[in-house]
Amino acid sequence: MLTNAWGKADVDSSEIQLHKKEIGDFFDQLLVKRKEKQTLHYELHKNISLQRRVTLSQADEIQACKEKIVDLEKQLTEAHGASSSLATASSEVENLRSVYKDLETKLTDAETKREFAEKELRRRTLSFSGKRLIL
Repeated sequence: MLTNAWGKADVDSSEIQLHKKEIGDFFDQLLVKRKEKQTLHYELHKNISLQRRVTLSQADEIQACKEKIVDLEKQLTEAHGASSSLATASSEVENLRSVYKDLETKLTDAETKREFAEKELRRRTLSFSGKRLIL
């Protein structure tokens, strides 16, 4: 083996070639990683650019839609309230119909009793008048 100027043994040329190849592979990997980094950096800026494209008019449209949703929710709540009020009113109407029918029945009974009482009164009046004539 040969010695160098410092008195150390020289490295074989095959070891040097292997070391050069390893260094070359390392730099190739480094270049690949750099290109990947550049690609990711480009994608990041592209995404940021896309994100900034939301214009003020789109933001206004979103706000208008939110307000419309709130308004529709209020209308829905009012409709539910009206529906329950309508159901209550319908129930009350049914109760009034029932009371009306009961009153009609009672009126018919009262008219029948009145007619019977009038007939009985006429009969007794005639009977009394007949007894008075006899006396």
